[in-house]
Amino acid sequence: MTTGMYVRSLLEYATPIWSPCTVADITKIESVQRSFTNRLPGLSNLSYTKRLEVLGIDSLEIRQLCYDLVFVYKMLLGFVDFFEKLFHIENW
Repeated sequence: MTTGMYVRSLLEYATPIWSPCTVADITKIESVQRSFTNRLPGLSNLSYTKRLEVLGIDSLEIRQLCYDLVFVYKMLLGFVDFFEKLFHIENW
């Protein structure tokens, strides 16, 4: 397991429950990944977007969006127990 896996798991922990919504928070969290990828050998001269492309990963913002969408999908299908306590959908 690489160090990057440890960093990603910490940054993505409980993403559907706690998701940064301000630009400042997203930028701060994204800066951790930006800094980490910049320290990888041979990638420091590339832009952040290019580093992500070379590594085959998405930005944290995109991954958080995907996690949010999956969580909403699970809520709508009844895989999340507390959904009914949070929302009331009529004519469903």
